[in-house]
Amino acid sequence: MNFKKQVGEALKKARQEKGLTMVQLAELMGKDRVTITRYESGKQNLSIETITDICKALNVSPEIILNPPTSKSTPEISLLASAGRAEDEET
Repeated sequence: MNFKKQVGEALKKARQEKGLTMVQLAELMGKDRVTITRYESGKQNLSIETITDICKALNVSPEIILNPPTSKSTPEISLLASAGRAEDEET
């Protein structure tokens, strides 16, 4: 999955966790629903200003949007950490 899609999915998740519809978020930001749809689908580039506006509207930190967890990297990190601990125990 590309970065724009990951950011879009993180945005959608944050919006849903706040209990907002796309229309409600759009109203908070002074945008229309179609624009929010483009953000969430990863079809529109987000400027720093737009990311800031999104974060203010959702009351979240930029890390929530810009550093979304990926399902692929999390298990690998866990496995690497476990392997490192096992090696430490052996020495």
